[in-house]
Amino acid sequence: MRREDFTGAYAPSIAAGEAVARLGRPDLAYGCWANAAGAAAAAGDIPRAIEFLDRAGAARARASAEKPNKETIRASLGRLAEVAAGSA
Repeated sequence: MRREDFTGAYAPSIAAGEAVARLGRPDLAYGCWANAAGAAAAAGDIPRAIEFLDRAGAARARASAEKPNKETIRASLGRLAEVAAGSA
């Protein structure tokens, strides 16, 4: 988006949003979809911006419902030894 290639910013945002969703991190997916929505709005593609905002909203709703616990966060950071040890 820095070079005003707003539509070119869609693909990386979509790929990132889908990738982190597959990893079970809707909290991170939200930001990806919000960035895509901003790019679409800047490009004047309002229907696409709304589509991305809908996906951001769905990711945010899942994030609120799933609220990751400490073990989930540690596991996602590769700190599996702490998870196995049950440290708080």
